[in-house]
Amino acid sequence: MRFLLLPSNNALSHVIKCLAIRKRLLERGHEVFLAVARSRSDFLRMLGIRHRIIADIQEADHGASPSFAWFRQPERFIRVVRDEVELIQEVHPDRVLGVFRFTGHVSARHVGVPYDSFICGCMIPEFSGVLGFSDTDPGMAEQGLFLSYFWRLIGERVNQALVRLNQPLLEDPLELLKGERTFLWDFPEFLPIDHCEDVMHLGPVEWHEWPGEEGMKDVALMGDSPLAVLSFGTADLPLSGLSRIVHVLLALGFRVAVAGGGRKELVERVTPSDRVRAFRMIPLHQLLDRASLLVCHGGQQTVFEALRREVPVAVMPFQPEQAHNGICLEALGCGGRLIDSVVYRGRTRVYLEALARLGDDDLTKRINGIAGSSRVNPSLSHISKVIRSYRGVDLLVECLETRNA
Repeated sequence: MRFLLLPSNNALSHVIKCLAIRKRLLERGHEVFLAVARSRSDFLRMLGIRHRIIADIQEADHGASPSFAWFRQPERFIRVVRDEVELIQEVHPDRVLGVFRFTGHVSARHVGVPYDSFICGCMIPEFSGVLGFSDTDPGMAEQGLFLSYFWRLIGERVNQALVRLNQPLLEDPLELLKGERTFLWDFPEFLPIDHCEDVMHLGPVEWHEWPGEEGMKDVALMGDSPLAVLSFGTADLPLSGLSRIVHVLLALGFRVAVAGGGRKELVERVTPSDRVRAFRMIPLHQLLDRASLLVCHGGQQTVFEALRREVPVAVMPFQPEQAHNGICLEALGCGGRLIDSVVYRGRTRVYLEALARLGDDDLTKRINGIAGSSRVNPSLSHISKVIRSYRGVDLLVECLETRNA
């Protein structure tokens, strides 16, 4: 069979998921096409991965989470759909798989090609919570009102585009993220959602072909005290925030390894020492095999890598979805947030401001509470077994090979 993989480019993890899926499909004898935005092309070229370059609505602001800019101009949505339609007509796939892709279902439906979606449970209409807030957090109602207003505005702009594309209108723009079959990479123990017949939990996806293994030699020279790993994906944590977290971790007796995710500018912010190292590129799974704590932005792929290895997770979020993953970790007893819930109105700064308001003593208590909680280890052991029980990529590929949706 022939497959086309279309990730959103707001997070490198979406491209990484496609690489894991692509590898397994190729191993099973299928033909696979991968299309990414220009901003992700250098990473794939470094790995020697063949790919096409295609437009993405995310390129409106290159933001890490959905923003009004992505949808402000219906013409942009239409242009991306037409580019996708042209690519689908060129490669003639038997199926298209979109990973967090808002435009893919519209394009595949226009051409008449089956379309499946791979997504997280909190970004489908069936999710009934308020992103970034538990039921008892102050500000939940205010955040809910803003998110409802945000998605209503998005829906109006999307429907303007759909009218011009002769496509059916939507009541909820999050329907764009679903497919004829919708597969979830999270799992109900982490994020419960209401049962839906066209949604299937597959579990986390792993991909372990990161370059930079030579950096593990430097980690081995940092001593034998507990290792804390810092990984913030593509989020931009200012030097002041990064330095504070490193300082607290050192005071708590940790060695600190900063995984830069390919970003030279982040690595340059870190002053190396006997107990601190920063790496532009290093295999995160190898770091986590040695770690006692992960401090991260809360991206699910990173979180699940840690939970699989029974490593507690401290989340410093930069958008509501990441903050919600911190809440899910708290509910499981496997980690938590470094900051309290804050109302997000499209400004990442609110999370950084919340961190700046947190005193060093409080930051120390939160990190120490996550790293040293007496209830963490049993919870982590249980959730690690749960994650390992899911088949992730294997099951997804088997589903993709089934021709009938």
